[in-house]
Amino acid sequence: MSEDHAHHDIDNTPRNVVELVINIDDTTPELLASLQDKLMTQGALDVWTTPINMKAGRPAVMLSVLAAPEDQDQLAETILRESGAFGLRHRAWDRTTLERSFTQLDSPLGPFTAKVGHLHGKPIAAKPEWRDIYQLAQQHNLPLTAVQNELAAIVHQHLKQLQDRAEGRTS
Repeated sequence: MSEDHAHHDIDNTPRNVVELVINIDDTTPELLASLQDKLMTQGALDVWTTPINMKAGRPAVMLSVLAAPEDQDQLAETILRESGAFGLRHRAWDRTTLERSFTQLDSPLGPFTAKVGHLHGKPIAAKPEWRDIYQLAQQHNLPLTAVQNELAAIVHQHLKQLQDRAEGRTS
């Protein structure tokens, strides 16, 4: 069923982050998607958009970028160069995150990566990585939801085994 092939190093995401924000009312969806891709490639931790209304009722999009403080200047430059905006807002955030580890698991559709979240060294959450769900669905010509459900069941079983092990229970 599911076999743990490799346990990758724990990924400790930054505790202190910055959020860069601009409101955009004069771009196309294609340009916005390209900007989001470029920001992720340059090291943004996350990029998202929120529909908003600006003055005079103009529909617009708020682009938000979460980044490590050391990436702020480069990402701000990219936003200003690529968006046509004349300025942006930024603020610092402290955050609490789970420690993350990654493991390779087997499924009838093929191997995939699962992300496991740890709190105080104990596993409390897990899920399959989206890129693997997508790739396996494409490879087998299956609906994304079917692959997601199948892999999630395997990950759930793996998480239970990790939790039992952490609590000293044997299965």
